[in-house]
Amino acid sequence: MNAITAINQIKYRSEHLLLAVLFCTLCVLAGLYFYFLSVSVIHVVINEELNEEMNKVQGEIAGLEAVFMEKQHNLSIDLATSHGYIATGKKIFIDRSNTSVVTQR
Repeated sequence: MNAITAINQIKYRSEHLLLAVLFCTLCVLAGLYFYFLSVSVIHVVINEELNEEMNKVQGEIAGLEAVFMEKQHNLSIDLATSHGYIATGKKIFIDRSNTSVVTQR
């Protein structure tokens, strides 16, 4: 009788231990689930903020490039006029086709 009682007691202890391990595993998995869920939400929020910041910076860069081109163009015109060049009126282009007056012989 003592052997049967000892086996039942060991069986009960192992089931109790198995139940405790399963409960702890479930708690750890639930904790990991909520951790990864919160991290992914934070990642999405940070990504959206960075996209807005990138768009803002790209807009500022485009504005600075426009100012740069305008100043570069003005500098070129000012430099050319200071060297004595003048703006031309009407431009004449030459056509090299056979019907052109310039290339006919």
